[in-house]
Amino acid sequence: MRHACLVLALALAACGAGARTYVSRPGPYDELDRALLAWVHEARLGLESGRLAGARVALSSLQREAPQNLAVAVLLQDVELEILEAGGELPFLAPVPGESPREQLRAHYQAKASRFPSAFHHVLAARLETDLPSAALTLERAVAADPRCIWAHYGKANVAIRSGDYETGVAALERALSLDSGHLPTRRLETRILAQSGSYAIAADALRAWLRDSEESPFVDSAARRDAMLDLATVHLLRGHADRARDVLDGLDDASRGRSPRAFQILAAAEQSSERFAEAMSAAGRAEELDPSDPLSALQQALLADLWMDDDTLAVERWKHLLEVLERGSSEESGTQQAARALLLGTQARVHLQRLEAEEGP
Repeated sequence: MRHACLVLALALAACGAGARTYVSRPGPYDELDRALLAWVHEARLGLESGRLAGARVALSSLQREAPQNLAVAVLLQDVELEILEAGGELPFLAPVPGESPREQLRAHYQAKASRFPSAFHHVLAARLETDLPSAALTLERAVAADPRCIWAHYGKANVAIRSGDYETGVAALERALSLDSGHLPTRRLETRILAQSGSYAIAADALRAWLRDSEESPFVDSAARRDAMLDLATVHLLRGHADRARDVLDGLDDASRGRSPRAFQILAAAEQSSERFAEAMSAAGRAEELDPSDPLSALQQALLADLWMDDDTLAVERWKHLLEVLERGSSEESGTQQAARALLLGTQARVHLQRLEAEEGP
């Protein structure tokens, strides 16, 4: 996976990603009169305050004014799914017993794409697919219907990369950026690829540019910007810049930081990098309080106690605690990847415990 991502990042760099200039050139699927942006801001305020029904009404009205705008349609689709998942109903959808909200909405959008086979409807249908090959096929139809639909190429890149087809993914990503290098969803996908590949300097530049350009966009919610800031902090940390990582974390508002286990995990790593081990342990403990099911926070505490704090008693306690967290999670998680992670972490914990117990002697 990492090798493939590195190849992909090198390809992006060769195509100019390292010095890319992001110029917004919205096409027919993103153009929106500035006066109508007020409607999007109104919908975003409704979403942020939990007024889903009001947000849906505002976006539905806006879609009638801009019927081919996929940015609006995607946001409306997300609101519709949130309403269903919260136990609400949609006027155009009859509840189907035994079907999940996503399955019900997927069937609706699939039917629309069948009746009106356009790039617009194929993109929306593909977004709700849980089967990657089916999503890829639907996006191929979108590209065939309109090769200049940036959302079709962006979706194709996203699905291809998730499926491990990196050659197709980078080609689709570059095609999307050639249509509009300022397209925020495509640029965010680019930052993830660059960060995962280890191209940290380029990724940091791309993330800073994305955060700058997305600041005023009502199509980007606060959670998306928080995640991008956490990615930027992680990239700084991986480059050995703990102070820069802390500066990014300090830029989070108190609510975002206080609710984010990942923010405290990154802070713990930054403090450890600066040899502030007590502070690192405190941050890792706070992360675990926010999400007791995530073994990473327990692992951070065990490693801190064992390798940096030189506290064998605490280390034994923390390694045993990690095994307890993994045991609790094994009854809740399913899938090969989760099982492999639990096996790896469990083996690591047992090896450390055996070493510590052997050092204590009989």
